[in-house]
Amino acid sequence: MNSAVDPRLAEQSLKLSLSTTLPPLVANRVIAEVAGSEHVDMAWAFAKQNGAALLSSINGFERNRYFAGIVRSANEAAVADDLETWVKANLPADAMAEAQRTAEAIRTRAQLKTRVVPQLVGALKQG
Repeated sequence: MNSAVDPRLAEQSLKLSLSTTLPPLVANRVIAEVAGSEHVDMAWAFAKQNGAALLSSINGFERNRYFAGIVRSANEAAVADDLETWVKANLPADAMAEAQRTAEAIRTRAQLKTRVVPQLVGALKQG
């Protein structure tokens, strides 16, 4: 269900991440898996809305990487900006390094998408 393309199933998976039904190790992976299945915006909005509850179930160093891992598959520069802003406001300063690395990767994909997609569309129209 975590890999569901259907937004309704993805939403149900996100809700499960806050339940006690799943072991914490599994529950902590649900949101990133939903994000990786074409629902980055939904997963990121859910994570921000439920940040405090999610943080309570994540131990130590993993907290610094957890939220960046949710948006790792994004390809919109706005998501990169939002990640950095959210992490700066809600996590310790040492979490910024991972947020910045992830944000830079997202921005690179966004630039690539801006450059390559029009070329692909043009090639397909010619082909």
